[in-house]
Amino acid sequence: MSSWPIKAQEPPAVQQITPQFRRRLTGYIRRDCYDTPAIQYMIEKCPDAMLIKDIWDEVPLAYALLGNGSIAVINLLLMTHSKRREAMPLDFVDMIHRLAKMGKSAPFVRDDIRAQRTHFPDLLSLVDWQGIVIQSMSQDNHVPIGTFCVFVEASVSERCYNCMSNEHRTKVDIRICQIENNNDYDVNHYYDEIRDLVTRYVQLYNEVAIIIAQLVTDDNVKHVLDFL
Repeated sequence: MSSWPIKAQEPPAVQQITPQFRRRLTGYIRRDCYDTPAIQYMIEKCPDAMLIKDIWDEVPLAYALLGNGSIAVINLLLMTHSKRREAMPLDFVDMIHRLAKMGKSAPFVRDDIRAQRTHFPDLLSLVDWQGIVIQSMSQDNHVPIGTFCVFVEASVSERCYNCMSNEHRTKVDIRICQIENNNDYDVNHYYDEIRDLVTRYVQLYNEVAIIIAQLVTDDNVKHVLDFL
């Protein structure tokens, strides 16, 4: 306990943490205390705490993902793991399915995927997103239609956010709202529709991006900008 003395210069949130919590970052995050400066301070003082597992075999990153915390904390943990050249301390595919089953919002899941791809880009080729999409469509594993849409985006685009035009994004969002507001809503009836819709819009976006990239040269940048 003496290795974690309470100091006056510590953030107020950290000063309130008991010695036990100070030694176990997992305990702090599990309490849904998402004070980013406080957590950053703890990581800087004891970075190995990010790898400590609790009695449920969960690491701090798992609680940040499963709780109601901010994406800032998730990015902080992933960034620190990456800078320390540590492997992802959990099964990310399993975590994605857990988030879906818990009913986490589509924006939250999308932000998590973006954070993973930002700090652990090598996982992109290791995660079978097509498999995740297919598994999500099965009756035993079906997920909310909004989250399913995010999975499709992740399977057809590296960016998983700016992967289609604003017009098409609006159309997808409107269609998802229509499906969710349907009194006879049965998600199994709409998986194929959303998958085909998102895939088509992403392909169109990529095709336009390729054309623009081919047009943008030193000689005709001005013409392209005028066109846009």
